[in-house]
Amino acid sequence: GILVLLAVLVTAGFGLAFYLTPSTTGRGTHQQLGLPPCSILSLTNTPCPTCGMTTSFSHFVRGNWAASARVNTSGFLLACGCLLFLPWSVISLVAGRLWLIPRMESTLIVLLPGWLVIVFLEWAWRYFLPA
Repeated sequence: GILVLLAVLVTAGFGLAFYLTPSTTGRGTHQQLGLPPCSILSLTNTPCPTCGMTTSFSHFVRGNWAASARVNTSGFLLACGCLLFLPWSVISLVAGRLWLIPRMESTLIVLLPGWLVIVFLEWAWRYFLPA
């Protein structure tokens, strides 16, 4: 049941990203949903670790993967992971067990912190070497 719910949420996320038009500035796409601008960016004039992630997803679902990676590399990697998750979840559901993964917990213990390290490395890069 959880696998089906996650697959539906990922699919809905991709649908929402397709509905949004990627911002030409590389960030702020989320504001089309009525959300406010990034507070960290507004207060410090420095992008937060997730600045550009919605824009990255919006580019990704349109097949513009170079723009997706350029805007927010960690967003691009997350979108890639979500895209791989969809067929994996279908295969796991059909097989009746998690495909190629002995335990979900141990896999998440590796993947989630690894992705977070990439998020913060990218943020540090943008902070210390602004374009």
